[in-house]
Amino acid sequence: MNKFEENLEMFFSECREVALAENLCSNVEYRKLSKECCELMDKIMSKLDKDSRNLVFQLEETQNQKAGIDIDSVYYQGISDCIALLKSLQVL
Repeated sequence: MNKFEENLEMFFSECREVALAENLCSNVEYRKLSKECCELMDKIMSKLDKDSRNLVFQLEETQNQKAGIDIDSVYYQGISDCIALLKSLQVL
C-alpha cells in the first residue's frame, strides 16, 4: 500500500468512526442496550475469580477485533457497491 492509499484509508476510517459515534450517541435504543450490557458485565465479573475475569477480558478483546474486521468488510463492500452503482448510472 502506498502513502496515498494509507492516508486515504486513515481518512475513511476516521470519518467512519465519527459518523458511527454520532449516530450511536443519538440512538436511544443503542444507549439503553449499552447500559444493559455494562450492568450485565458487572454482574458477571463480580461472580468470577481473577483468572476467569482475565479470560472474559480476552474474549471481549477478541470479539472486538473480529467485529472490527466485520465492520471493515461491510464498509468496503458498501464502497464497492456504490462505485458499481455510479458506474451503471454512468456518473463515473
